[in-house]
Amino acid sequence: AVVWRGASIRHGLLVVVQAGRAFVLSPVRELALPDGLTEIVLAAVAAAQACGVTPQAIRRGLEAWRAQFDRLEHCGDRLGVQIWSDNACSEPSAMLESLEAFERKVTLVAGGPGFQSMLDLEQIGARTNRVLMLPGTPMAALKLWEASLQAVPTSSMKEALQLGVERTSVGGVLLVAPGCVQGQELVRKLGEALEA
Repeated sequence: AVVWRGASIRHGLLVVVQAGRAFVLSPVRELALPDGLTEIVLAAVAAAQACGVTPQAIRRGLEAWRAQFDRLEHCGDRLGVQIWSDNACSEPSAMLESLEAFERKVTLVAGGPGFQSMLDLEQIGARTNRVLMLPGTPMAALKLWEASLQAVPTSSMKEALQLGVERTSVGGVLLVAPGCVQGQELVRKLGEALEA
């Protein structure tokens, strides 16, 4: 049977089929998608195609969108660990949304000045292997997260990154999602730490 229309992944390539002809849109690895987002991208591609968008226009859209879905950004890999940041994680509820983007548990770097722990820590614990707290986290929040999640306080973003990579299995995910008002500034510091 010949497929006349659809989207799929073939040999690591995101492919759209139109009138029985396959068009390669992008290598999947270049999209740098977190777990669970591949199916959403396939659905979006199929929906665009059903609305009459050409494969060439879909490809241009993917190129413009690449690695800028939602707020998550793949910052690179270190020692086999994927490092992601949520550059808009300025409140605790946004942290939980970031964690939900990944199908498996992650190592979470959170906290910082003004951090308010107003989350269901059971939900955080269910989505994390370990938690590292950034400097400046208010003492009450730090103590609560240490007691509930065995969170480890750190002295800098550089230390949090180093400990996170060391304590995450190869192929695992380290997510920097501060959940505080200075989240964007802390993510900038992540970039500096990665360059060091």
